Amino acid sequence: MIRSRLIVLSLLGLAAGLLAAGTLPYLLAWKPAEREPATVSCTAQAPQLLAGQALKVMTWNVQGFTGSREQRSDASRGERRAERVDAAEVAANLAEVARIVHEESPDLLLLQEVHDGDGATARQNQLAQLQQALGDFYPCSSEAFHRKARWLPDPRESGPIGVKLALLSRFHIDAAERVQLPTEPGNWLSAPFAAKPALLITELPMRGGAILTVATTRLDSALEGNALGQATEIGRLMADWQNAHRHWLVAGDWNLPYSAEGQTLALPENLSPFRQVPRLGEIAGPGQRQWATFQRGEELQVFDHLFHGDSLKRLEASVRQQGTAGLSNHRPLMVRLLLPAGD
Repeated sequence: MIRSRLIVLSLLGLAAGLLAAGTLPYLLAWKPAEREPATVSCTAQAPQLLAGQALKVMTWNVQGFTGSREQRSDASRGERRAERVDAAEVAANLAEVARIVHEESPDLLLLQEVHDGDGATARQNQLAQLQQALGDFYPCSSEAFHRKARWLPDPRESGPIGVKLALLSRFHIDAAERVQLPTEPGNWLSAPFAAKPALLITELPMRGGAILTVATTRLDSALEGNALGQATEIGRLMADWQNAHRHWLVAGDWNLPYSAEGQTLALPENLSPFRQVPRLGEIAGPGQRQWATFQRGEELQVFDHLFHGDSLKRLEASVRQQGTAGLSNHRPLMVRLLLPAGD
């Protein structure tokens, strides 16, 4: 009788343990809505955009300010991470990024892979640190997570995760929204902790009543996730904006490489109708290496792009190479655009 009770209690304990193991990932993991408001902050009165003005945009995947060290795959699909980085090293990289931003003075700064509460970078709020380093140049910002978990069950790097998209603006922001992009299902243990790529869509009012829609993203790895499906979904949204005669631009890390040596472009076909920076002819032309935004070893590739609507006109564009090596594997893409003149 006693032995039977012990067997029953053991089985119940085993069942409880298996149940806890099965539900733990879903308790620790982050489950964002398909669409939800994103955080917007304006610390001071900011001017509205003017019709017909030139607007300088910089997009940069700063990779948590961890430097250009080789990133390793973690236990979850769709993300590559650096090992834990000393806080002093992160601070030095952040200060140098701030110096370059000051030097370039973009009106809109679109950032990917900004850490907030991430165990790999001492749980720092990097956006707040960067804003402090930049002073009062950008009174407005928007932000949204694209990866988040209370605890990552990775034996090599257990701890919390927090990785954001962010936009800093010299101009007033009305609202922002996080839009979830499609992901591929993974196994029951890793899928809840995988990156959940999204669009951070920010609305900037223009005097006279028009709106400029600005979106930034960082897609899955082309090899480990669903970057092609995510880019295709963004193309559908861009088509909706274009059909509605909205003023818009989308920029970020598309994670679909085009080699500086001239390999085939991996972006989906439904993006081809839209104005792209760099243009396909520039990527494939004799000056293709100047558009490389990503470096791994000696290989240079184009990972970062900006797309914009017909109502915006490209004035200038370049990739900042000087002084950016060692801060991230990515280089910042900068584009000056002319806003529509209005009615």
